[in-house]
Amino acid sequence: MQNDNGRIKELMVRAKLGTASEAEREELERWAGACEANARVMERIMSGDSVKELLTRSRRIDGRTDYAALAAAIAGSTAIPARKKTHRTALWLSGAAVCAACVVLAVSVWRPQENNAEEIVAAMTAEGTGAALILDSGGKISLGTDASPETIRQYANATVDEEGGLVYDEDVSPSPAQPSETHRIVTDTGTDYSIRLGDGTRIRLNAETTLEYPSHFTGGERRVKLSGEAFFDVAPDAARPFIVETAGVNIEVLGTSFNVNAYPSRNGICTSVESGRVAVSLATNPDERVVLEPGMQAGWEKGAHGLTSRTVNVANAAMWRSGYYLFEEEDIQSVLGVLSRWYGVKFIYEHRTPGTYTFSGKIHKGQKLGDIFRMFTLAGGPEFKIVDERTVKVIK
Repeated sequence: MQNDNGRIKELMVRAKLGTASEAEREELERWAGACEANARVMERIMSGDSVKELLTRSRRIDGRTDYAALAAAIAGSTAIPARKKTHRTALWLSGAAVCAACVVLAVSVWRPQENNAEEIVAAMTAEGTGAALILDSGGKISLGTDASPETIRQYANATVDEEGGLVYDEDVSPSPAQPSETHRIVTDTGTDYSIRLGDGTRIRLNAETTLEYPSHFTGGERRVKLSGEAFFDVAPDAARPFIVETAGVNIEVLGTSFNVNAYPSRNGICTSVESGRVAVSLATNPDERVVLEPGMQAGWEKGAHGLTSRTVNVANAAMWRSGYYLFEEEDIQSVLGVLSRWYGVKFIYEHRTPGTYTFSGKIHKGQKLGDIFRMFTLAGGPEFKIVDERTVKVIK
């Protein structure tokens, strides 16, 4: 392998054009994963400009094409350096011009252009400023690293646990006459946050999420409102059902654990059940409802008059709690929407309608943004151009 540079170049071109066989892709995958230098060579040959030049030089790419010669003309000689270990991240891509294949790419250092904004964005990791508690009076309490336990105790009747999460005092003999305030927790870009309500229910909020709830529950139900994504581990209470309101559906439970994805930017809402039973109904038509068992997911698309249900791997749906995002045949707009919420950048498209790309794979939430861009591009996806420190253009 070390002396067969032409073979490696050929595999790179075939992979980029979607003509590589599964065995050839696996061979290239092993080579790219050997060390960072290999990945840099791969980037140079498979970059967008190189491919454009390649297609200009050869209008007809078929079995008679001299791939090694074409790649060499584009990228120059390719020295294969000594092997050493490198971190690897898995990414699969399928698209209109790319075969649906598994491509595992080595992750190395993003090489920015002579542009300070590119350096900043490429090296960007998700470092949100935390979360905030909004009181009924309109007062705002920071729940980040500078949170004041004394202030939280005084104004919210709550404490902060060892991990920085908000813990409300246990509800004691709640009654309709007992006064309650409306509280809201808002998480920042790149931040997730935990809260335990007075009834014992534990909730994990994802980035850019708002949860509205009473300071303690009164009456015959426990009702909260969600915009964004959260995982609920609801404390059992047969006398008081727990209800999650979203913009399109309501979720009712007695005691269970489930994930709700209800970001306003999404085209719909998904509810995935880990344990117990959950009833999901339309906000505009409570009679339209489905009951979910563990391992099931209910979906609703904006404007639809009904709900759908299917069997899913709930651990995958809630993998964000473990520090990863898992994509399963997600379109590029959905994937970049997740990255936007976590890294705080805005994506704009060179063309009105982006290319038809779908992605499958797992990305760590601590990954550098530049590494993620390169993974997408090298797997045959779009290219990315840094416009400024908060804006990235997606090039078809």
